[in-house]
Amino acid sequence: MYKVLDEKTKNEVFSYIERTVEDANFFEYKIDFQVVPIFYRFELDWLIVLTHIKGVDYKKNKLYLDLTLKISEKCESENVLRQFFKREQYLFKNVVHVLVKLCRKNKVRCPPLPLPMCYKMFSTDDRDVLVYNNLFSMGFKPLRSRGGSRPIPVNIILKKLAEFHALSFCVFDQCSEEFQEVLSKWVPDIQSLLVSLNLEDNLKTGLTVVADMLVEEKRFDLKEKMDKDLKDGFFAIANKVLSDIPEETVVIHGDLWDHNILVQYERDNPDVAKDVKFLCWNMSTVHSPVLDLGYFLYFIYSEDINQNFESYVEYYYMEFCNFVARVGSDPKKFPFLTLLDHFKRYSIINLLVALGGIPVVIVDQHLGPGKEDFEPFTYSDLQDDVKNIIKTKIIGILELHYKYFGD
Repeated sequence: MYKVLDEKTKNEVFSYIERTVEDANFFEYKIDFQVVPIFYRFELDWLIVLTHIKGVDYKKNKLYLDLTLKISEKCESENVLRQFFKREQYLFKNVVHVLVKLCRKNKVRCPPLPLPMCYKMFSTDDRDVLVYNNLFSMGFKPLRSRGGSRPIPVNIILKKLAEFHALSFCVFDQCSEEFQEVLSKWVPDIQSLLVSLNLEDNLKTGLTVVADMLVEEKRFDLKEKMDKDLKDGFFAIANKVLSDIPEETVVIHGDLWDHNILVQYERDNPDVAKDVKFLCWNMSTVHSPVLDLGYFLYFIYSEDINQNFESYVEYYYMEFCNFVARVGSDPKKFPFLTLLDHFKRYSIINLLVALGGIPVVIVDQHLGPGKEDFEPFTYSDLQDDVKNIIKTKIIGILELHYKYFGD
């Protein structure tokens, strides 16, 4: 589904681009831009614009610049979606600054920041805007391209995630007072914002589909466990998890599913991944790394994840420890058994969001970008091929979760 821009919005977009270009030494330039289509119902609340700028500097040297603009929908400044947007702006402006500062202090070259480079931020009475580099122009591709058949480069994603978590762990360890001061201004907190969203209803659609599927497949064992563990609903479970902040805390992405991950592949070997970036940091906060690690592994669940789950968790932990030591902290301050304990304490929220979100994502993927609206659906509405995809993935996630983290 494509968002159609009226003339006023187009002029606003040009204005944001021009104000960014002013700081890039362009003397004369031409702007081309395109609106990114919406593939998932979760994306209805913002506008993504890709732009290519070509021009010359004052010496007539040719210049090129590719940008991405993430623009909030028009709404009041106190709107909850704009508050999430402001949290993402604060991350880029202040939280990342502290992480980079520690790397420089300890002479760590190339900080492991899996974020795009932020050029500019704008806030008006009715919009917020983030301008960052256009990763697509640098060869980055969505983790799951439509129709793509590349295997998921799990290890490089886990390495990037582990190093980012490790860096923030070291900041807590070495610069705790300064970092706590920065975090105290990262407001409003995620818990209060989640209460204002419609996530409960959005997840209910997916959870109802899962329940109907389990009944049809006669997996009453899994349904009974799921009903028992998720009976309190999203807000109660999220509040319980988010209120229980562990001593071993890191900065987390908070929404690390397929569509928020871009991968850059080797030019001469397009099946080999060389870099990874994570998009949409508006759910970012501080908590256990399991809230990212479990979320990611559940959302990309496959037979490979099922067979190698323990190995992937161990690999993540090894990379985490390696980078903690590299930055000058003691990895023993976060033992592996503590990480496993975090899984037992917190992975229920990963399970809930995966079960509620994955059926909706799969259905939206099969609608295609030309779909004009995202209608409610039930399991009985779905075609057999879609049912089979949901069944294989959801039953696998449930069996994996209860194998390792069930009572």
